[in-house]
Amino acid sequence: MSTVHRPVAGSVTRTAEHSGSPGEKGQTNHRHDVPVILEYALLTALAGEEGDFELVFIQAKSISASMPGFGQLTLSRCIERSSTYSLLVEWNRLEDHTEGFRSSAQYKEWRRLLHHFYEPFATVEHHELVDTAQNCCFWNGSGDRARVVSPGPIHRSR
Repeated sequence: MSTVHRPVAGSVTRTAEHSGSPGEKGQTNHRHDVPVILEYALLTALAGEEGDFELVFIQAKSISASMPGFGQLTLSRCIERSSTYSLLVEWNRLEDHTEGFRSSAQYKEWRRLLHHFYEPFATVEHHELVDTAQNCCFWNGSGDRARVVSPGPIHRSR
């Protein structure tokens, strides 16, 4: 069994020196933690427009990725309801999304590109990490089992 060192899935901190750098993800550093806010949007695309929505989203994601405080995003399509998507976006601070992104000229372009696809309009909430779990091992693709070494407990500053 080989050992692979990697951060916990869905890293919850970024180093302070990287906070606010557009599109740049820092490494976990528990001495200078910056909390991560997770934006969760439940999106329902118009039936039959899912393919167009996904193509336009490829273009639109660079808009949010260029914003100060952006960490990463994930768009996932629901298996049971093919018109339903979950959008998860990590921001350094709540205000990076609610004030920075949403009051920017770039948001107007995001809205122009995407909002006409939603029916009903997206539900958007903001979350902070409480706890995580992960399997300690995974199959590395070559048939060998590899052990994942976690960096340790989550540190949250208040």
